[in-house]
Amino acid sequence: MKVLGAVAAILTSTSATLQGVAEPQAVPKPIYNDVASPAWRFTSPNFPRDERDTTSGLVSNETANHIGQLIEEWNSTGIAVAVVQRDETVTDPEHPGWRIEYGSYGFATKNSTASTAVTPDTLFAIASNSKLFLALSVGLIIHNMTLADDFRVQHGVELGWSTRMRDLLGEDWEMWDEDATKGATIADLLTHRTGLPRHDFMRVSREGGIREQIRDLKHLRPSAKFRETFQYNNLMYETLSYLPELFLNQTYESYVAQHLFEPLNMTSTAFSITDIDAYPPQGSPVGVFAHRMADGHVTSNRDLTLGELGSLKPIVPFFSRPGEERTRAGAGGIISTARDLATWNAMLLSNGKHPYDPNVTVVPREVLEWMTTGRSILSGVPMSPETSPVLYGAGQLRYSYRGVDIIEHSGDTPGFKGLVSRYPRQGLGVVVLSNDGENGGWVMDAAKWAVVDDLVFGEKEGRVRWSDRFRAVVAAQRISRQAKVTPRPDDPEPPTRPFSELGKKKFEHAAYGQVVLCRVPLQLLRDPYADDPLEFSTDDNYNYPHTNCTELLSSPSVRHVLSATPHPLPSTSLPLHAPNGAAPPETFVASFSRSFVSHLRLVHFTGDIFNVSAVWANDDVRQDLGIGPGHSVDTQVRAEGRPTTVQDPGAVLINMDETFTLEWVSGSGREHEGDEEGLAIRDGFWGMEGPDAREPVGEGKQGAEVWFGAV
Repeated sequence: MKVLGAVAAILTSTSATLQGVAEPQAVPKPIYNDVASPAWRFTSPNFPRDERDTTSGLVSNETANHIGQLIEEWNSTGIAVAVVQRDETVTDPEHPGWRIEYGSYGFATKNSTASTAVTPDTLFAIASNSKLFLALSVGLIIHNMTLADDFRVQHGVELGWSTRMRDLLGEDWEMWDEDATKGATIADLLTHRTGLPRHDFMRVSREGGIREQIRDLKHLRPSAKFRETFQYNNLMYETLSYLPELFLNQTYESYVAQHLFEPLNMTSTAFSITDIDAYPPQGSPVGVFAHRMADGHVTSNRDLTLGELGSLKPIVPFFSRPGEERTRAGAGGIISTARDLATWNAMLLSNGKHPYDPNVTVVPREVLEWMTTGRSILSGVPMSPETSPVLYGAGQLRYSYRGVDIIEHSGDTPGFKGLVSRYPRQGLGVVVLSNDGENGGWVMDAAKWAVVDDLVFGEKEGRVRWSDRFRAVVAAQRISRQAKVTPRPDDPEPPTRPFSELGKKKFEHAAYGQVVLCRVPLQLLRDPYADDPLEFSTDDNYNYPHTNCTELLSSPSVRHVLSATPHPLPSTSLPLHAPNGAAPPETFVASFSRSFVSHLRLVHFTGDIFNVSAVWANDDVRQDLGIGPGHSVDTQVRAEGRPTTVQDPGAVLINMDETFTLEWVSGSGREHEGDEEGLAIRDGFWGMEGPDAREPVGEGKQGAEVWFGAV
């Protein structure tokens, strides 16, 4: 789950909609015994509160119209906006002392026959905006005096931000870097300074849950020294989501619901995918909140390296399936609405007190202040003439805009963008949620800045033209992406060992799991939706001892991957869909079900080098749930080599232009004589960020960001 992506994206996220201006050691005695219960559920599908859009006159008509124009200009889908501002003259019994306004633009869902409009109660995945909920939950545990006293008695150390993870988790906590193993604290994990890059592709639901994922951290190579630089890392927030279970035998989801959602009456906020699932497995009911859930949209079949822009499509069903939410709950698992997040933002502006009842403290002020104090340097230089350098606290970043102090965070997950931003001295908060994963971020930030320019600076016509700037950024990114492509040589060298041997191997990484490659027959590359069953060669070239490649290569998702524009560029004389007699580059596919990845696709470049794409396609899920063409095709049909012959027009395929370098180290010949055999992946696979982070130096295993050894 990308959180802010590149540093620049932090100041350029997007979304728009404003209408009607409107067995570690057990610590204390368990309180709950629900660690095996379902993810925390939504509590009110029927809106117990006033559904009207408050029209307090906060946002001007000019600004509201401007945001509507942004939706059209960027050909975006929909956004929900919530603006709150402290005003002691307001006596409304529902939100005394606050002016609140909601704006809704565009559509939440849309198909060939009908659409539903965005409202303040439309549900969106808020992605990494969830991180502040995690950070505050940690703060609440630390400030629980009973827990702190028991921890001191049992371990002889204080429970606080500087508590070492080794003291919390015992030998479960181990990192590649010995300094991080011995010295990493709660604060280090919250402020992204462990030295570990993202390693997002190792994230997957494990039988042992988060604890098992924690135990796998020791296998992940760092890209910087401990505390050397800021590197955004979802795994660290997921690690800390284990604390409620460790201390209280209570799930993280229920702890957050009990201490944060419920006190604020955030009844439309939860983690449960079951409740929003419009396409449940056969025999299961449709989720009670499914009618309010927005469809996230992504650009399917986009490959900017080849100038292929793709087409914007909804992700149907929701990108994550029931039961998968626990792994990423702490880093980005919350689903919420503009209405609920307006209350949340008002609480933050109230320094942790309930915004509508100052006698109720939801979060101690000192906890919130710790989160919002800059502790890591995210960007040491301003990203625009109007902004300052950016600091990161815990689930919050802080900077200034035209001299105005800003505390915020954004989120990015397949099909959704989100932003929760506040301006403490002005008592102002802005929430923007989008269901457009392509351009929604640009719309989101442009909408936010329009509101701020309007309410803080009183400027409407003279506002900064953020949308124009963002268009220039997008154009430059497209040019840069294409310029970085190195065309495949017209006469590429063969690998050290025959291609056929690669498909006979099984490769494994202790944290990332196994990779078993299937070599794609040439006839399937030329015609991915051939009517005839697969006709493998009768020789030994397609002898796969470790997996059923016939079933894999017959699956709808793999057919979709193979039908997409190739990456990297093939030889100019040997195009992928070539006439008879011309051979496309050797291609391999592997099933690789991880966080936002379904398959790995390898395309031979030259010698032992391949280009690998970590792609995500949902054709198989749609077929299994009876959505789209081919849904009546039994799984056994695919196993017999009888492929789906029509591409599902509703299926999506993403990340074709997110490519990395893979070296097949065969253990013989050339410079790797006698080396261990395996796959060395580099050039960004591990998600390195930070000004002082470094790529590994060397070839083969030594230079691998991630090494899959032959087993």
